[in-house]
Amino acid sequence: MRKITLLTFSIFSIYLFSSCIARNMTFGNGKDWIPADFDAKNTILLIETNDPMKQADKKMLAYMREKYPYRFECVSHKTIMDKEGKYADVSLYRYSLINTYYTINSMTFGRPSVGAQDFCFYDRSNGKKYPSTGKGSSGKVMTFKPVINTIVKNVK
Repeated sequence: MRKITLLTFSIFSIYLFSSCIARNMTFGNGKDWIPADFDAKNTILLIETNDPMKQADKKMLAYMREKYPYRFECVSHKTIMDKEGKYADVSLYRYSLINTYYTINSMTFGRPSVGAQDFCFYDRSNGKKYPSTGKGSSGKVMTFKPVINTIVKNVK
């Protein structure tokens, strides 16, 4: 019983510690995945979330409200791809941050591959998908926080 309690405490501590790290972390490769003409001050960034929002999406929204000083809206992937309706003005809603998923081939935890959640910019005006950060993790929110920190740090 003592081993189970210790294991549970260890897992919880690692999760809590990694959450704190992600909160202040930035990625040094922002120039590789942030569009050169992205203007956070004069556009509204669309953030891809599930519809209806899941717990991770709600955490992302709360983080955006706390850390991102510019205008943004959380919308579904379908809404991002649709150029009609409320978000039809692609000059105002030009860029969106979309979730990407890829697998990393490794033998981590005895499994041949591990899934990674990552993010990339999508230019709605011309349908261009920019490279992802390349810093994905198994947790959507764990990747999202440094992505937003990096964007804010790189705003001109």
